[in-house]
Amino acid sequence: MAVAELPTATVRFLVPAGPGYAHTGAADRAQQVALAVWAFREADTRGLTDVEVRFAVGGPGPARVGSGPALEIVGRVLRDGVANASPVLRASIGRITAELADSGLRWPAAALAELGEQLDAYAARSARHRLHRCAELLAELPARFRASGPPSLVLGTDEPAETKLRRIRLTALGARVSGGPGERRATVYFAGDGSVLVLNSRWDTGDEPVTGHDLGGRRVAGSALAVLAASNVVSETAVRSAGRALRLGTSRIGAMSVTPVGAAWDDLPSVVRDFAAAAERLADLPPKLIRPRVEAEDVAVVAIAEVRELGYHPGAQRLDAVIADARGAHARVTATHSGVCPGRLDALHRALASNPTQLSGALRRTGGELLIDPLAVRTEAGVLVPDLAADDRAGPLGPPPPPEDDPLRTALAAAESVLAEAAHRGLAHAPPTLRTRAGRTADELTAAGLRTTAATMREFAAGWTPETWTTAQIRVLTAAELR
Repeated sequence: MAVAELPTATVRFLVPAGPGYAHTGAADRAQQVALAVWAFREADTRGLTDVEVRFAVGGPGPARVGSGPALEIVGRVLRDGVANASPVLRASIGRITAELADSGLRWPAAALAELGEQLDAYAARSARHRLHRCAELLAELPARFRASGPPSLVLGTDEPAETKLRRIRLTALGARVSGGPGERRATVYFAGDGSVLVLNSRWDTGDEPVTGHDLGGRRVAGSALAVLAASNVVSETAVRSAGRALRLGTSRIGAMSVTPVGAAWDDLPSVVRDFAAAAERLADLPPKLIRPRVEAEDVAVVAIAEVRELGYHPGAQRLDAVIADARGAHARVTATHSGVCPGRLDALHRALASNPTQLSGALRRTGGELLIDPLAVRTEAGVLVPDLAADDRAGPLGPPPPPEDDPLRTALAAAESVLAEAAHRGLAHAPPTLRTRAGRTADELTAAGLRTTAATMREFAAGWTPETWTTAQIRVLTAAELR
């Protein structure tokens, strides 16, 4: 089936040479079908014959204006450190974010906004702060302005922020619950309109210790969260954003029905049945630092033929499993404990030990293998959403799988740790021992065969500037993703 993934909608051509039978969930169907037809004509003109192609049409896209203030603020954070970010600097981030958004630079604006949230979370001593995530965001902004790809893909688009959808059928793929002191957030994932869309909700909880299981009874778009996360939804009032975020209206004028998901996962066109092919597809994508910032980019349902290993790492509070497809290729399922969802790992362990047939989650590739962060598991008993499960600890989760001796992974992890700590402390406040560690990490990368990556680490250790840090961080993150 020919499919065109436009910034505001997905168009599927159900009948060859029959655009009248094209399907899209967008309300402005005629316009979206015309754009999709033009996109395929342009692909033919350019001689693009791969199974999946990406390119920009319709003009040069947003100009790379506004990069100066954004890069300057990144340099200030790197020099002073995340730990020393002042309220004035955090306020400047909000102002520059608005300027980037007004210039049509949607993805840099989103990255800078998330960086501001991370700085605020650290200042508030919130559990939402992630040291390594801050370092990734500090590299993402310069990487997007350095990249030579189409501006509409690297920097964002001038497309409308939201698109109204017609009557659309959505199949829930599970949910993720997170939050810090005084708040809880839930994201429900839906397969629909040819892509995966997300529905975000937030609650102020005060001092009440609300868990994911407690949130299961909260109402979202007129239904309980636990029901919505494992249901088929048909809506006439849905709206999607360019980042694939979803809004479901509850107006009486536009009806919405919610039914159990049942066997709907079997009918999804994008079920992953070949793990090796999925890993190759992810390897062919541009680095994540410069890909479009769409939500649920790599969320999919995978078919499980066998669960080969299942064990728990007490130190990391992580549950790992190795699953296989019908061809014998394997993928690794990994989930980490969360205080917000105390029943997550136990529920996931029981589901994986009960001959599951399918699993939904976020897919990524590292070390040549497919890694899955699970959202829901389907067994004979139905679809289980671990984040919404009760804290029912029946017994130990079993011994961890045997450790893997991977020098590449070890060397890259050490480099990421040094760079993240340097960004957290600030280059102007980091102790001399951290600089020594950066040089030692470069030697480890050389021993692992990553000479170019090692060279960028040596330049960072010698120069100790925001520019050399950025180059090293981009190189290390890209090497870790694509190796």
